[in-house]
Amino acid sequence: MCFYILELCSSKGAFEAVPNTKMKLELSGLEGKFREIETKIICNARVLLIIEQFCEVTIYPDGKLLLKTESEKEARKAAEWVYGVISS
Repeated sequence: MCFYILELCSSKGAFEAVPNTKMKLELSGLEGKFREIETKIICNARVLLIIEQFCEVTIYPDGKLLLKTESEKEARKAAEWVYGVISS
């Protein structure tokens, strides 16, 4: 999965990963996939799914990720892992 990461705000508290290809995710099914591999689920609000893997990750139905970390390296690692699960 190809994506790019952008810094979100001047506080540098989060990164955004946006897929290069259009996605439409079914978050309830995705939640089950994450539970199967024992990923910590923080919240499934139907319009977003929040998990914790390397950092707190908010997943949106369009495939966008909000990665709450100050480290771009950690954000990239988390995004690559999440997109790997999504595409498996």
